[in-house]
Amino acid sequence: VFEKPTTTAAWRGASSLVKPLSVCRGTLEIGREELVFRSTLEKEDDAQNSSWPGVRKPATRNLLVQLRDIQEVYFRRYMLRPVAVELFLANRNSCFLVLDSESAQRSFIKTTESLLRRRGSHSFRVFRNVKSC
Repeated sequence: VFEKPTTTAAWRGASSLVKPLSVCRGTLEIGREELVFRSTLEKEDDAQNSSWPGVRKPATRNLLVQLRDIQEVYFRRYMLRPVAVELFLANRNSCFLVLDSESAQRSFIKTTESLLRRRGSHSFRVFRNVKSC
C-alpha cells in the first residue's frame, strides 16, 4: 500500500480512477515531481457494495505517476460529460482520471502543462480537440 505524503500540492481535487470493471473515488494531487491519486475507500467492503453487477473491488487503490513519465495527455468524455483526462506514460501504461467538472479538467491540464514546461520537459503532448470515430 502506498503511503508517501505529498508535502506541497500545486493542484488538488476530487476525482475517480477508472479501470476496466472498477471505478475508485479519491483525491488527485499534483506535486512538483509526481501525480498522486489516493483512494477514499474507508473499508475493504465499500468497493463490494456496488449496484452494478460484475463490478469488483478495485485492484489499485492508490497511484503514483512521476511527471517526467507523462508522454501524452488527452481530454476525454466520461458518461457524455467532458470531465475526464487520459494520461499515457513512458512505460506504455495509461491512466483514465475523471474530475468533478469541466473547469477542474481545464485547471488540472493547465497546472500539469506548466509544471512540465517549468521542468524543461518538452517531450509531452496535449490533445484538446480529438474527434472520436
